[in-house]
Amino acid sequence: MSTKSIKILLALAVVTAMMLSACGGAATPAPAEPAAATATPIVEAAAPTDAPVAEATEAPAAEEPTAAPAAEEPTEAPAEEAMTPEVDPTGQNITFWHVWGTGGPSEAMQAIVDDFNANNDWGITVTALDQGQYNDLEDALNAAIQSGDVPDLVTGYTNAMANWYAVDSIVDLTPYVNDPALGLTADEQSTFFQGSLDGGKAADGSLFAFPISQSENVLFYNSGWAKELGFENAPTNYEEFKAQACAAAEANANDDNPDNDGTGGLVLFAGASNLASFVFANGGNMLNAAGDGYDFTDQTVVDAVTFLKDLWDSGCAFATESYPNPEFA
Repeated sequence: MSTKSIKILLALAVVTAMMLSACGGAATPAPAEPAAATATPIVEAAAPTDAPVAEATEAPAAEEPTAAPAAEEPTEAPAEEAMTPEVDPTGQNITFWHVWGTGGPSEAMQAIVDDFNANNDWGITVTALDQGQYNDLEDALNAAIQSGDVPDLVTGYTNAMANWYAVDSIVDLTPYVNDPALGLTADEQSTFFQGSLDGGKAADGSLFAFPISQSENVLFYNSGWAKELGFENAPTNYEEFKAQACAAAEANANDDNPDNDGTGGLVLFAGASNLASFVFANGGNMLNAAGDGYDFTDQTVVDAVTFLKDLWDSGCAFATESYPNPEFA
């Protein structure tokens, strides 16, 4: 990787293990040797003979047809030459920003980095640096782009990376991933879910991010507590949802535990993914018909936003500083 250039290589995650370890791909096969030229059949001229005597002779026997020369076997096209790297990878130092903090996720990522550092053939050294939450990393990288002191590789959400790509702050990964010598083969690329790969592509088809994982939104429902509050079944529409969420919030506000006041309803974490979950669950879409832009006028989008705002204004939803997982736990 080059010096701290404004052009930085970003990926959804473990391009450190995926992209850099791809540098150990098989060498480009040598072009096949051309097939030997087919020998040209030699036709000998007949030797002159004495004039024929008057005696009749037997008719000459018909010549035996000779076999046609075998068709020349087609040779394989020479393999595509490997991309000429912008810099020699030997001995390069890579700064890698991530968001996996401490504990299990951080230890797992560090193990991948350590394995790569110990076993890559070029003496490349990756230094992994935790940047906190995704928002913290985005703030840090935006500042780094302004100063020019940027890392070589980062993790991030695709929406943030799309913005960085749009202002020419990150590079197109396509030539790196497809490089015949150092990239990933078609078979290796086929092991990734196409939807995950497409999430890191720009409208022009450029690949600005490479996936490490795929997240899913889930909504946990405490059926036991709901029954205690008088609800036998899970809600099936927004009206029923609000009734149960408000009953839970009211129960926590009126019990003997002051620590749970302000909780009990929907754990609301603001974000596009959470809004989209309510829209998709109700059969809607946030994209226009052509699929090349957003359309927030769809009635399912309006209904979802109205529902969440009403739930918040009614005191039946509460927010968390970060992801709501700890509240569930």
